[in-house]
Amino acid sequence: ERENARALREARDLFAGVLDAASEQAIIGTDPSGHITVFNNGAERLLGWTEEEMLGRTPMDFHYYPEVCARAEAMGIPPGFDVFVRDVSPERADIREWTYVRRDGTHAA
Repeated sequence: ERENARALREARDLFAGVLDAASEQAIIGTDPSGHITVFNNGAERLLGWTEEEMLGRTPMDFHYYPEVCARAEAMGIPPGFDVFVRDVSPERADIREWTYVRRDGTHAA
């Protein structure tokens, strides 16, 4: 069990190092209910919020709402986190471009 704990710490440290090193790429992760659990330096630079400010919030807080609504309507579901994950599975990605709204109100595509 001690070996497992050490291996888990090493994996966590490696993951944290990769996230920190990826300062030119926004990496944002959520838990299954849509609350942000990962918000790296690249995401901070792109969107203008700090990790501390974004942890626990949802991707709806920085996605351009009219775009989310249009996608939700096309899917026949209400706007919300399901718009981003409904068509995703371990075997299938849903790759699309979204418009983000930065902290200062400007848009990033």
